[in-house]
Amino acid sequence: MVKTAGIINLKTAFDSRSLVKEIFLNENILIKRDIKNLLDNTWSKWLGKNASERINNSNLFLIYLLDSENSDDNQKERTLAEAEIFLFFTSLIINDVFSNEFTYKPYIISGIYDEEPITIQSFSELQYPVSLVCPNNPISVNSLNETLQMYYQFREINNFANEYYRVIRGIKAFIKGIESKFFVDRIHMFIRSLEAFIFPPKGDTKREFKNRVSLLTKITDLDKLCLFYNIRSNVEHMHHPFKGLTKLSDEDLQKITFELEIISRIVIKYFLLNKDCWELFMDSKIEESWGDKGNKITSLWDLTIDLQEYSNVIFYVD
Repeated sequence: MVKTAGIINLKTAFDSRSLVKEIFLNENILIKRDIKNLLDNTWSKWLGKNASERINNSNLFLIYLLDSENSDDNQKERTLAEAEIFLFFTSLIINDVFSNEFTYKPYIISGIYDEEPITIQSFSELQYPVSLVCPNNPISVNSLNETLQMYYQFREINNFANEYYRVIRGIKAFIKGIESKFFVDRIHMFIRSLEAFIFPPKGDTKREFKNRVSLLTKITDLDKLCLFYNIRSNVEHMHHPFKGLTKLSDEDLQKITFELEIISRIVIKYFLLNKDCWELFMDSKIEESWGDKGNKITSLWDLTIDLQEYSNVIFYVD
């Protein structure tokens, strides 16, 4: 039986000692370091020389495989394979910081997979994750296995989208932040992703933001959390991010952006990987969960984030 494949290409850093030429993470998800002759002459001409070379020179391919009875009428299988590999790709973005070279845009490709070459049937460009810090964090077998667990959980919660609309919107806000090259937009999206979990009440949003984020993360520097929110408010209202704030530099803005990325990423990861906590954040229960100073949440949620672990980073962007 032929296979229908959904494929996403990356040009990234990976741990070559642990990541062999190809590895099946489960019966459907295959990771390959190389696909020879991915683009035939027709696709190469359609995409142009530069784009074709970049795709062919990608060094990591995420592949979702499905059995397909009819290679000529496999639209349903292609749609499913594309959706599943995109979900895995999203889980990889959530799992940890990794870089995709700026000039190598990822594509989502689907077609018939009968070993190699692959018969491509559809092709579209993806927004790509932007890492603003270095050194590169290499993708390893361990990180791919962590991503697989995230994929399973993310897939499950999407089956209950109407019950977790707020949290799912928060995860999507995080992804939008990762896709932006602009610090102010990243800050705005990362704060929004946190707000999906903390459900700040109207009228006292800033105070509750710092208190509730502190409760979720055990970050005790409330002044820092307050600063995060002040910058976000300036950005949201189209002001300069430093309006009303003193002694801040562009370097500070970069650091703050990265710290917010770390906080929102770890909160999302903890939520997805700890199903005992899910019910707390259901749309119908989140307001009640934050009542009585969040005691229901603290009884099940036990996360500590130490931002000092991420203090020695070097930024790509000036």
